[in-house]
Amino acid sequence: MTTRKMPLGEQDFGELRKGNMLYVDKTQLIYRLANGAKFNFLSRPRRFGKSLMISTLKEYFQGNKALFKGLAINELEDAKGETAWQKHEVFHFDFSGGNYKRDAINALHNRIRVSLEPIEAKYNIPVNSNHDYPARFLNALKVVSEKSGNNAVVLIDEYDAPLFRNIEIGKGEPETAREELKGFYSILKTATPYIRFAILTGVTRFSQMSVFSGLNQLNDLSFDKNYSAICGITQQELENYFAPEIKLLGDNNGLTYDETLAELKEKYDGYDFTGLGVKVYNPFSTINVLANSEFENYWFHSGTPTFLIDEITRTGLSIPRLDKGITKGRDEIMNYRLGKNDAVALLFQTGYLTVSGISKVSDGFILSFPNSEVKYGFYGALVDYFSDHSNTGTGISATELIEDLATEDLDTFFDRLTAFYSGIPNELYRQYEEHYHIIFHVLFTLMGQIVKSEASTSFGRSDLVIELPEQVYIFEFKTDGNGTADDALAQIDEKGYATKYKSNPSETRKIYCVGVVFDNEKKTIGEWKSVVNE
Repeated sequence: MTTRKMPLGEQDFGELRKGNMLYVDKTQLIYRLANGAKFNFLSRPRRFGKSLMISTLKEYFQGNKALFKGLAINELEDAKGETAWQKHEVFHFDFSGGNYKRDAINALHNRIRVSLEPIEAKYNIPVNSNHDYPARFLNALKVVSEKSGNNAVVLIDEYDAPLFRNIEIGKGEPETAREELKGFYSILKTATPYIRFAILTGVTRFSQMSVFSGLNQLNDLSFDKNYSAICGITQQELENYFAPEIKLLGDNNGLTYDETLAELKEKYDGYDFTGLGVKVYNPFSTINVLANSEFENYWFHSGTPTFLIDEITRTGLSIPRLDKGITKGRDEIMNYRLGKNDAVALLFQTGYLTVSGISKVSDGFILSFPNSEVKYGFYGALVDYFSDHSNTGTGISATELIEDLATEDLDTFFDRLTAFYSGIPNELYRQYEEHYHIIFHVLFTLMGQIVKSEASTSFGRSDLVIELPEQVYIFEFKTDGNGTADDALAQIDEKGYATKYKSNPSETRKIYCVGVVFDNEKKTIGEWKSVVNE
């Protein structure tokens, strides 16, 4: 374990600084943000540092200079002279902690109330209507501005949490919560004369929230390259701030320093929210792996909303396309609508996909998995979903399947697959295009093997190639009525799918050609045959 104090789970800037914990200095960006546009919005995935950013802004606007000693913002603010470190009353609303499962509206009101009441008490503001929170909010902003002599600051963290919590528990579009929030946030426009600075953060921007149409002056930082690294850890920051922890992580895992950096990059880097900005590491996973000196899927294991998988199965998203990259227009992914038959925007905004490039043809974003933690965690969740929804309760282990192939026990391999496929309900099949092939792809990608789905050759495309240390398996799939297992084997031979392996003098692995036929009526594997390609 590292001997330095890591900010493990700490989202309070004051506690972090008072506790002498490691802090990646983002205050130059904080200063630019605080002294830029008045109304702002930032969307980032969960556990990506939004709350720490909000807490840092709170301490800055409250004038707590001592907390910023030695940081970039200290010199920038001091340069303002007499106007430096001005104190403002801060209205801080954190919607992440409400128990929206039981009673969304009361939970929402409680979160607003605990933020308003201390300020109302401090300024002796009478409350005419306990439940008219928009009116109370507006009145408090007006009174604070008049009595303090400085306009107030409004910080709203996880503005969309009540919406997500309602979706997760199966209530569909949370219309009541949406209308309640819409009325509350609309006050920001009315209260413009009393506000020095305001920012809302969240996981996604629901276009039907009407927050953005009402606040037409809202500055969306989510796709602004100048703020692409305000949350997350850049490569330079990783190496500058955490060199001792990186070395310790490598020592504990038998890796050199450079090998450790490569492993960290492969597992936790790769987030690009603009297509033009700098890539960043997932801060939650990065801090955890460096604090514990163990490579794990920290972010993914911290919670995967079930409704995400529900949306994917409902919309029939082609999973293999995620590996290759899916191109979407910028407007399509910036505004997500509940019920829309496209889960890609939601996967992007929640952090399961990121910008991996920009199309030269359409200028749209090319979206794919940011790193192996997300990719393998996502595939694992998908397999768990199929297992949980199985009519027979039959699960499956990709590890066991790999071992079956490594020991060349194809009988057991297909017995496991047949049982698993047989248990998947018909409604899930109908929602997936080429569902048989997709499940194969997911299972073996999980193991981090060299998996080539629809692998190209000079003669055509094989359906699936699985490369193991001592074997290569070339699969060709058929559905009943479209060919037999012998037909599938003949296609592998005729198209020369195994040629590139046979023609390589250094290739010593055994090459298996496997023909598989799926029974559409029984919804499982009908027959299979294999031959060793000599």
